[in-house]
Amino acid sequence: MYKRITSLFLIMCFALTIFIPTAVAAEEGNKLTLNEAIKMAIERNRDLKIKELNIDKTDEELEDLEDTIKYISPGVYIPGVTNPYAGYLMKRTEHRIAQKTYEAIEQQMVVDVKELYYEILKSQQNVELSEKALELAKNHNNIAQVKHELGMITKAELLGYNTKLANAQSELVSAQHNVTENQTKLAQLIGLNNDFNYELVDEVTFEKAEFESLDYVIAQALSQRYEIWAAERLAGITDRVKDFVDNYNVGEINADIKDLEAGNAKDQMKKNIESLYLSIEYMEEAYDTAKQNLTAAEEKLRVTEAMNEVGMTTDIQLKETQQEYNQAAKNLKDLEYQYDFIKTQLEVLSGDDILASVLGE
Repeated sequence: MYKRITSLFLIMCFALTIFIPTAVAAEEGNKLTLNEAIKMAIERNRDLKIKELNIDKTDEELEDLEDTIKYISPGVYIPGVTNPYAGYLMKRTEHRIAQKTYEAIEQQMVVDVKELYYEILKSQQNVELSEKALELAKNHNNIAQVKHELGMITKAELLGYNTKLANAQSELVSAQHNVTENQTKLAQLIGLNNDFNYELVDEVTFEKAEFESLDYVIAQALSQRYEIWAAERLAGITDRVKDFVDNYNVGEINADIKDLEAGNAKDQMKKNIESLYLSIEYMEEAYDTAKQNLTAAEEKLRVTEAMNEVGMTTDIQLKETQQEYNQAAKNLKDLEYQYDFIKTQLEVLSGDDILASVLGE
């Protein structure tokens, strides 16, 4: 009896050592870095789990097919018999494609998580800006109400201020909705079953991309991307098994179709990269302009604050200038988020293993 109580006590103590730190971490762990979010997505995302299980299933199917084609000579066509060999070759190719697809989806997960992580930060900034815009609209509306009562403005002008106030309220509601929507999407992506209650703590910094040239990125993508490899592999294997199809013409047509699809995949990849590369170049120029606009807004705010202290401007004029500065700061930050996101997309397309840096490998 004594031994039993002692064993129970030890088990309970062990359980507490496990669950108490976890509970404390859950209570204190309301901060979420970008890398932590990416790791959670890799570990918990259901779509990745499904892909992994499909690979395991194909392993089993390949073993069965290997037994089936064990006594079939690959160089001899036998009607009704050689088809299983062609099926085996296709299944083996599909299996390798599935493996490379899984690896590519892991890399893409970095892009997808980063996009939603940044969207949440951007939408939270929109809420802050909308709240200040609403406060300013209320001030304008109150002043307009007094002016209308004193006969200084018309009813139509007052209605104009009423409309601006209503628009400001609507924009705040929309901004708040966007935060919730993006949080829900990120929660689903990283495998959270409960409400998203994390504070995102990583801020983006502008780091200029270092791609050699557009041609280099395209060449890397065509040689590294799994979509191109898969299309070319399917074209090759379809051409190889066309002699094993009962209707040779059908086999020839299938081979031609896969060859054209491989060409389409290359063309589409080139277009995607060209679009992203041009966006990078445009945003580098836009970033310099946004920095200049922020500097100008900061100087204007400094002058307005000084003038307000000596009574040369009103408080509402000061708030308007502060809002101009806040908008300029947000515009610059939005560019930083978008630039880093597109840069990450290009890095993935050009074959960089960005997941390794996240996982510390």
